[in-house]
This record gives sequence, structure tokens and C-alpha cells, in this order.
Amino acid sequence: MEISGKFREFLISGLMITSLIGGFALGQPLWAYTNSKSTTLIQVGNNFPATALVSPQTKTYREYLGIPDKPSFYLKAVKAEIMIVEFLNRYCFHCQQQAYLMNRIYKAINKDPDLKGRVKMLGIGVGNNQIQLEHFRQEKKIPFPLIP
Repeated sequence: MEISGKFREFLISGLMITSLIGGFALGQPLWAYTNSKSTTLIQVGNNFPATALVSPQTKTYREYLGIPDKPSFYLKAVKAEIMIVEFLNRYCFHCQQQAYLMNRIYKAINKDPDLKGRVKMLGIGVGNNQIQLEHFRQEKKIPFPLIP
């Protein structure tokens, strides 16, 4: 897939800013401590681990992702060449600030006939339940699926 012009600059800049903000907010590298030994968690550029995720409650969002109508799904089941996964928290100041940028990226992807359907977005609410994410969606007018 070749992306050119201003959209390429916009997409690259947006993703770099999002990664930087997320990295500063979460701290890099991320570490998990289990049974007294440390393990490096997923980082930018790593493959997403095979983890069952909660399916979006809305049929429209399941159709957008191209996943079956089941309680859970794996990212590899999403019908897309590129998957942008945004980790967020409804109460995170940085997440609230970058919601505008993520909405612009989503709209730009869906306006471009070369990208629409090939690039999908998903928000994963870390530490949030579905009700909190729905409040976040309404408040920030998030057009892509958000799951807890």
C-alpha cells in the first residue's frame, strides 16, 4: 500500500505523536512483575499477543471490524491489513487530549479510498468498564469501537 502527499505526513506525524504521548504517559519500557521475575510487556512494533478481547456490544462496530457475533475475538480475526490499537483510560488527561487526534486519523482513513477498509482502529479501555467507555465515546465523539 502506498500512501503519498499530505495524508502520509499527517498519518505519520499523528502516529508518532500518539506513540510519544502514550510512551511518556505509561513509561517506556513497560515491565510486569510476576513471581519475583520481570518480563518486558508489549512495545511499539511488537506483534500483539494472542489475547481474547471482549467483542464490541454494538453490531455496527463488530461489522466494522469484520468479526463474528460472539462474546470475544482475537485481533488476528479483524478484517484489516493494518490495525491501529489505542490504549486509553477514560480518566487519563493525555487520553482525553489525544482523542481529537485519533478522531482525525479515523476520519482521514475513511475518506481515503485506498485506506478505507484496509486500516481499522480499535480503542482498548485500560481499567475501564463499558459504561465508562460509553461516556468517553459520547464526550469525545469517538467514531471507532471502544472495548474494556
